Amino acid sequence: MIVCDHIVEFNQSYQCQFVNHNIDCNNIDGLINYLSFICCQFSPKLRPLAFTVLILWLLVLFILLAVTAEDFFCPSLTVISRSFGNGAPDIFSAIAATTSSKTGGSGLAIGALCGAGMFVTSIIVGSIGFRHSFTVTRRPFYRDVLFYVLAVSLLFYILYYGQMKLGYALGFIGLYTLYVFVVCISRYIRQMMKPTDGPIRQTDISNPVVAPVGNELIEGEISSENPQQSDNVHEIQNIHTENDNSSMGNLAKVIAATQLLGVAVVNHDNVPLIVSQTEQNEIENSPTDFSDVIKDGENDTLIAIRSPPLDPSVFYKIEFKSFLKSLLPIDRRQWNESKFITKLLIIIKSPLLLCLNLTTPTIDYELDNHNWNKWQAVVQCITAPLFCSFVTKGAFKMVTHNLPVWLLILVVGLLLAVIVLFTTTNKKPPRYHTLFAFFGFTVSVLWIYATANEIVDILQSFGLVLGISSVILGITVLAWANCIGDFVSNTVVANQGFQRMAISACYSSPMMNLLLGLGIGFTIATVKQGGHIQISHTPLQYVSIFFLLGSLFSSLIVIPIFGFKVKRYFGIYLICIYALYMIISLMTQLRVIF
Repeated sequence: MIVCDHIVEFNQSYQCQFVNHNIDCNNIDGLINYLSFICCQFSPKLRPLAFTVLILWLLVLFILLAVTAEDFFCPSLTVISRSFGNGAPDIFSAIAATTSSKTGGSGLAIGALCGAGMFVTSIIVGSIGFRHSFTVTRRPFYRDVLFYVLAVSLLFYILYYGQMKLGYALGFIGLYTLYVFVVCISRYIRQMMKPTDGPIRQTDISNPVVAPVGNELIEGEISSENPQQSDNVHEIQNIHTENDNSSMGNLAKVIAATQLLGVAVVNHDNVPLIVSQTEQNEIENSPTDFSDVIKDGENDTLIAIRSPPLDPSVFYKIEFKSFLKSLLPIDRRQWNESKFITKLLIIIKSPLLLCLNLTTPTIDYELDNHNWNKWQAVVQCITAPLFCSFVTKGAFKMVTHNLPVWLLILVVGLLLAVIVLFTTTNKKPPRYHTLFAFFGFTVSVLWIYATANEIVDILQSFGLVLGISSVILGITVLAWANCIGDFVSNTVVANQGFQRMAISACYSSPMMNLLLGLGIGFTIATVKQGGHIQISHTPLQYVSIFFLLGSLFSSLIVIPIFGFKVKRYFGIYLICIYALYMIISLMTQLRVIF
């Protein structure tokens, strides 16, 4: 069988026929055959248009990958284990590449991880060092850099012998497990050595609200079932009556506060706020149906009133608006204050967020009610299982002769939706809300993995049609795209004065990506192939590994010599190393050298 790599040897007019009749070209892991899209859907003259369309689609996929990892994957994982971070896109891209059915997938993964490692340890570290002179912490610095050197050395050993065995793949995962163990032990020892300052006092802190109404105060309490009350306190502060000296002044204030807070409690210590007998009669004889009027048992004085139940039409209108906001949370103020580029990004992200919110449950402790919305959860019980079945390509498999998988999953999803519908309210999350974190974690993993598969397929298609090595695509396009989040987050952290934290992330994050990305990916691939697979090694891979080791050893030698201080000229030196690395890589790709 002729492998798909030979497509570049055919005339463009015959490439479509070659793709249609070649098994290797149609053996895709994603949902779209991009090679067929380029060669068959566009004539040779319009091929630049095909590349333009796919480049724009590639940008959308990178945005989707970042949004899924940041807004859905990490919050769910925080609930489960409170770990991970910006490495999720890199890891899943590596897994998608190493398990790819097309040839060159492992080269793309290795190139992307080594290229990303070079970018982070040279460009990002160099940029931070160029702008800030600071001192690194000795033991964490040695630990992170030495483990990273060990990981890259293990990759070099495997590439040199050209064979990946199951034991080597598990060795990557084991090495990262050892790293986590060392981090935990060192942190435990450090905490044990710290002197204790005595017991910490715990107090019962309630959540009172003292809201000024006119020149007086109304005291209330924000209910945990309605966190939006905190926003309403600001509205209460703007309430004024036309005549505060009238007999109905206090009544108007109480009712106004009640409508906003839900419960307005009159302060016994503030005499003007105690409702008079006239005001009590006015409330009790009012046509408004207050659901609860609370009186002091001793002197029969009105001390609180509760707001009446909402009209059903108003209630469902509020519920529907809340549901729509949960699907597409766009802040009007942010939109009005945003510039053109930011607004364009919001427009691009909106349909992506809509699809993600329809299918991916998310728990976020920083949001009201932990991001719980009853109607969104009901819809997700139906859409999420269906999405999982379609993205794993199992939806149209048959359970029995007349029962496809998607229909069985739809029935199960409807049953789950009915359970959620009748056992929850929109006021507070249910007791089993944590289960949605595991549900959301699974769905977000499939979203990231499916998106990474599409990205890898597009890059491989570009490489096959244009005759570009998958390694060079890995160390440039895929590496740069995956490093955008690290570059932004680490430089922002450094600019805020936490340079040590930023530098630590620059070494630990790419090391985690390499060990877990290749470890998990090659474990899956070797199990599929019977315990071992052959890995083709190219000069460009060795160039990437040697430059990455050179960058790490430079930091390991130079920084301790200067008293663990990162200075400006060392940052310039690291940036120059990366520039030299790119020049040598391009010369290797063009076969000027090696």
